Amino acid sequence: MRLLLVNDVGNDDVTIGFSETEGRIAKWNQQTIRSYKDILTHFKVVTLAAEDLELVQGGPAVRREFLDYALLLHDPTLIALFKTFRQVLDQRNSMLAARVKAADDAFMIWTEKLWQMSRQIQAYRRAYLAQLESLVNHLLITYFVNDETSDFVVRFVYGAKHMDEAGNEPFQNFWARFQPHNGSLEWKLMRSLFGAHLDDFTIEFQRRRARAYASRGQQKLLALLIKIAQLQQLLTTGEQGILLLDDFITDFDRNKVMCSMAALKDLTFQMFVSCPIAPSFFLNELPSSQVCHIKL
Repeated sequence: MRLLLVNDVGNDDVTIGFSETEGRIAKWNQQTIRSYKDILTHFKVVTLAAEDLELVQGGPAVRREFLDYALLLHDPTLIALFKTFRQVLDQRNSMLAARVKAADDAFMIWTEKLWQMSRQIQAYRRAYLAQLESLVNHLLITYFVNDETSDFVVRFVYGAKHMDEAGNEPFQNFWARFQPHNGSLEWKLMRSLFGAHLDDFTIEFQRRRARAYASRGQQKLLALLIKIAQLQQLLTTGEQGILLLDDFITDFDRNKVMCSMAALKDLTFQMFVSCPIAPSFFLNELPSSQVCHIKL
């Protein structure tokens, strides 16, 4: 085995390497890490880089990926739920591709199963977004908003594709509403047109959609606040996260940079910062326990 990295994290030993017989391997205290769940149990990493602007600017898939990863950081056991959901979705899609009749009992069983599992995932997502919204607005008011501007508010509005927004509709009512208008299109496209895999959430800022109406600077600020709030949410559960900040705040004006530093300074998680700003700036503004300075 060619060893790439051996490092001590607290009292634990982390080994990442390559074996000619096993390929890539990762071990925690000599125990092989076999799934994302094993990794997420030990490392709660949140990244913030230029591409994270897609969280505000991009399409639904980007926001779903962010939301589901955030949920898994919070509770790695949810991996089983997402894995089963994907299996159910694949099975229903294969039945659509095979032209199984809509009235077939097996097809209806998988349809209701997809609806049920979507409801579970949507409930987790909505609850998490509600917590995140509260934390983001607290950060915004505490560090970035002047007393004279009270209209700076952020809202996250969850949208469930073809499903009841409140999550209270019985399956029979849903199917009676969905099937007449979308059933034939599902057979034509051979894929499910409802479910958690199609959902999205809208980010609103100052009562308007941030994707369309917020400036680039405002969009970057929103992405920063969302990622800090994500780490704050981990702290409420007793988990310590790590922030990887990759050249994200360097094009902020000085006021926003100083406000960002104030927000980061009051938090307790560790940060790795990559940017062309002189390291003395971060070392002066942030506690030494938060900053790892590596000169390249």
